[in-house]
Amino acid sequence: MLGVDKKIYLLPCDSDFVCQLDPETNAVKNVGPNLKNEMYVQNKWQNGFSAADGSIYAVPLKASNVLCIKPHKLLPNGDPEVTLIGGPYYGMNKWESGALGPDGCMYVRTKQRGAKRRVLLLHRRFAPTFVN
Repeated sequence: MLGVDKKIYLLPCDSDFVCQLDPETNAVKNVGPNLKNEMYVQNKWQNGFSAADGSIYAVPLKASNVLCIKPHKLLPNGDPEVTLIGGPYYGMNKWESGALGPDGCMYVRTKQRGAKRRVLLLHRRFAPTFVN
């Protein structure tokens, strides 16, 4: 995902870190906390959204929380802020894709076939909630 800082962020599907690529310098590095404490080590986050404020939100497939990358909010070491928000959400294959709505909210669909239709909604304040 392209950040407002013109760097590319790779979402950690099977990795324990967010990977940041700087296309201007070809520098590649891990940023944010070590995410090794997730219950599942594969398919943690898949797909994501860029919000109007410049934040990047990764959809939890098997992860317990939504992953939030803030390229516009730098830590003292110069890295972007990376945090986990919402949840914990339990289970496997929870959500995988969705769409940014005209209202500025991000709607994420249920992945499980036959599961009760639950949509994870990331609204303007980016506090994850559910809508039916």
